[in-house]
Amino acid sequence: MHELKTARLMQACTMISAHLTKQNLNDFSKLGKTIGMIFQLLDDKDDQNEEENIFKNYAKEAHEYLDKMMSEMKVLLDKYQLKRTQEFLEKYYLK
Repeated sequence: MHELKTARLMQACTMISAHLTKQNLNDFSKLGKTIGMIFQLLDDKDDQNEEENIFKNYAKEAHEYLDKMMSEMKVLLDKYQLKRTQEFLEKYYLK
């Protein structure tokens, strides 16, 4: 369900960027999807009042998945030396 929301929007944005800058479409597709998934997971983590909340119902698994997504994002940001993007996302995600 999370992949159909913000993750797809972020994925489209990063794929357009990759196309315009002639970067690897697969990597940037994965980066956008990962950024969107992290956003959605953190949003769920902040709003645990919803009945179907992954952090409310599967806390351990949700935290493990979030950590995995954060690691994957960092690898891609480092690979393409996207330091400003990384700084922005770290500030946003750690708010």
